[in-house]
Amino acid sequence: MRIGRWLACAARGSLAAVLCGCATNASAPKGYFGPTLPIDALVQRIDQNNDQLPTLWARHEFEATVVDPDTHKSHFVNGFGTLLYRAPDSLRLVAKKELTDLFDMGTDGAHFWLRLVPEQDEFWWGSLANLDKPGTKPIPVRPDLILEVLGIRPINSGLTTPPVPVMRFNNDADAYMLVWQTPLADHWAPQKEIWYDRATLHPTLVLLFDPNGRVELRAWLSNFKPVPVQGEPRDLWPMAATYYRLFFPETGTKMSFTLTDVTISHNGFPKAISFRMPDPNQLSASGVKVIQVDENSGS
Repeated sequence: MRIGRWLACAARGSLAAVLCGCATNASAPKGYFGPTLPIDALVQRIDQNNDQLPTLWARHEFEATVVDPDTHKSHFVNGFGTLLYRAPDSLRLVAKKELTDLFDMGTDGAHFWLRLVPEQDEFWWGSLANLDKPGTKPIPVRPDLILEVLGIRPINSGLTTPPVPVMRFNNDADAYMLVWQTPLADHWAPQKEIWYDRATLHPTLVLLFDPNGRVELRAWLSNFKPVPVQGEPRDLWPMAATYYRLFFPETGTKMSFTLTDVTISHNGFPKAISFRMPDPNQLSASGVKVIQVDENSGS
């Protein structure tokens, strides 16, 4: 009889412990549950860093497995080159191996281009305004997407102007997650998502989406280092990632870049001429296969 009453009490005690959430064997959830910034303060802090990077020049070493979107053939390339950036939307990324040109990709804010030299010398180009229109041909690597993953473009402080950033905090990853949404004909769609580490506010993950919400590019950013700014003390220098790992799910293309000698400018570069697109007609005349990807986009 005593044993029966003891078991009943023990059962009631265990149930009470579970109901009140204080079971001794339950493990507390891991993650960060402390104070966080509101979205306006977060954007201000991020822009304080990115506004100090109106231009960027860096050397890079890279390797890539590039998959042709039409033939699905892949080839591995690696080499070295330079990266140039000018806010808000100009990028140039060139690479060589020994004395051989490997690729040249860029955007001047209105047009984009990509030249892949290995195997078959091909040059893709078009207008940024037509990239997502029906009839636009696929391209192995979109330079405008590479521009987005640098993670140093200032955020539009107009938080209600499309594309609109929406913030949520990921307790498990200890990261702020900003998702930019844009209106389509009959619904809103995600455009990009960036994860910012709570402690450092460094962007660590970038997801870029197509109009159907599918991931076009996933990029991991790491190894952040200060970028020297003349006249500023070292502790106020802006930070930039120096290692980028990229994956294009639709084609399977993979790329990684390691930046060195990162600086605001180098011998006067970048300048306007740095982002001048090669002439498609001249390239075609020299034997390069030229592909205008938006030729049938209805532009």
